[in-house]
Amino acid sequence: LTLCELNEIYHDPEFEALCLDWAKWLMECIPRTREGGFQHVTSANGDRQGVRLNESEMWIDTLFMTVLFLNRMGQKYGKQEWIDESIKQVLMHIKYLYDTHTGLFTLGILDYLDMFKGTLNQGVKAFILDTYKAQVRALRDLQGEDGLWHTVLDDPTSYEETSGSAAITAGILKGIRMGILDDSYLPCAQKAIRAILKNIDTDGTVLKVSGGTGMGYDRDHYKNILIAPMAYGQSLT
Repeated sequence: LTLCELNEIYHDPEFEALCLDWAKWLMECIPRTREGGFQHVTSANGDRQGVRLNESEMWIDTLFMTVLFLNRMGQKYGKQEWIDESIKQVLMHIKYLYDTHTGLFTLGILDYLDMFKGTLNQGVKAFILDTYKAQVRALRDLQGEDGLWHTVLDDPTSYEETSGSAAITAGILKGIRMGILDDSYLPCAQKAIRAILKNIDTDGTVLKVSGGTGMGYDRDHYKNILIAPMAYGQSLT
């Protein structure tokens, strides 16, 4: 996504070729679930050159790392099939990963809607925004006392985690700025910002970041993920 946006400024043929190649790979080659959902392919543990296919698994990360890019490329090159695929993936991830009991879901969805500049079907837009607002209501109630959110959101015995909290805060602030959320959410966001700033070391390192997290089958799996400086921790913060 960053490369795609940079290329709108620099118009570098090599950048463009890389972006087009990856968009084509997403449409034609990425491993998918039985219903066509993008599987979240990751590097294999201990092997930077190897890959883990995460068979039949959909991870919320995919929307942020893949679907935003595919939609942006579709908008840029007028490829309706790329835009349609991105919409399908958003709706499929909501179908399987949205918890109707708690309202919890994901971040980055406002960036996605922004890309359409008012052209997205209003019914689809309303459905996505309803999911977003339900999530934010739930997250406000689950915010930790110090201002961060716990790595297992509804378990206060799990450790507080900075990078996820930073992304949540950005999503809340953007919702306020766009007029989707009212100002009653500002204290939640401001409390989070203060907590995040307390967890940036003097050399700029973001502290209390969870290491890479694969799918676990119990809460202890997530509680026991190591805490370490990570590139995505810096990036999200």
